[in-house]
Amino acid sequence: MNQEKARSILRMFSGVADVKSLDPLLDEATAQVERMLLPDADRERPQLDYLCAALANLRHSQMLAAQSQLTYTYAGTVAKESDRGQKVPFAQALAEEYLKACADLLTCPASPLMQTGGQ
Repeated sequence: MNQEKARSILRMFSGVADVKSLDPLLDEATAQVERMLLPDADRERPQLDYLCAALANLRHSQMLAAQSQLTYTYAGTVAKESDRGQKVPFAQALAEEYLKACADLLTCPASPLMQTGGQ
């Protein structure tokens, strides 16, 4: 797996310009993918870079959604709803698609990692 390529993909998925701050999430996602790989899997397949980035993006989206769900007007007086929670289902669907794309390389393509409480 190519960490620089995964970082570039994460930038595209997350919309975060400086993804260096997301390196711990990308490192953990890479470790998770390593644990899921079959022993004879080709670790240089580009799909794995996308999977690592998608998993890191999912965790980032979940962290943002867990933060305050309110944003305020410029005056700081009126609250309105945020769309942070809407990003999580999209990030999860993206990660699931890359899990499917890498199914032939993984020991557990239908990973419990992707399951949520409501499903």
